[in-house]
Amino acid sequence: MIPSHVILRSSPAATKNLTAKVTRFFASLRMTCRRIMLFTILCLSLTPVTAQPYLGGEHAKVRTNWRVPDKLRVGDAAPDFKLKTKDFTREVELSSFKGKRPVVLIFGSYSCPSFRSQAGLFEEMSAEYKDRAEFFIVYIRESNAVGGAPSSINDREGISVKDPQDYLQRTEVAKLGCSALNIQTPCLVDRIDDAVAEAYSAWPDRIYIVDTDGQIAFVGKPGPSGFAQAVQSTDAWLKREFVKPRSARL
Repeated sequence: MIPSHVILRSSPAATKNLTAKVTRFFASLRMTCRRIMLFTILCLSLTPVTAQPYLGGEHAKVRTNWRVPDKLRVGDAAPDFKLKTKDFTREVELSSFKGKRPVVLIFGSYSCPSFRSQAGLFEEMSAEYKDRAEFFIVYIRESNAVGGAPSSINDREGISVKDPQDYLQRTEVAKLGCSALNIQTPCLVDRIDDAVAEAYSAWPDRIYIVDTDGQIAFVGKPGPSGFAQAVQSTDAWLKREFVKPRSARL
């Protein structure tokens, strides 16, 4: 046992040796930490990252249903509008036909399967009654655009349409759609804010008839399920209005 009054003294050589050991220890520790950091960075760089689309807002979702509740009934005043044709050669104001002819409004878009399936029939109606009634296609928001509501019919038929982001894009899609469907009926293009489609609760496709008093004379069932029946009902209305029974002609 070392007496308490004895003071231990280390030699300069021992102190130098201890200092060197401590220095080497901390140098080794720094090197180890540096290697761990580099290894972590390497692992993160090799890990695949799946990019997530920006959805806007907190937990926002892509909207695929633009239907609005029905607002119009037979006998209501038809909401007036002023829209340009797809080629910008004409601007049509609905109220300008008041007191002249009834107006048949056919709402739809190229990506809407039920609209495409009935195109030939409403073209025949337009050709048959165009001298007694005005017919207009009103091109509205796409019903089954890319990234929106899926459609197995579109997939099968190779129909792929991106939802237009501005008015000019919508007019271009309207031109392509009418050309592909061989539609000769004048085509008006709704504004990009969908004002007319919303006023008539027309999305995804629908038919209205406006009489010569500017009132709603016929409200077709909403598409897609009710559109084919609406086309048939429109034809029946036109026949009642313009085709007189044989007894009446005698």
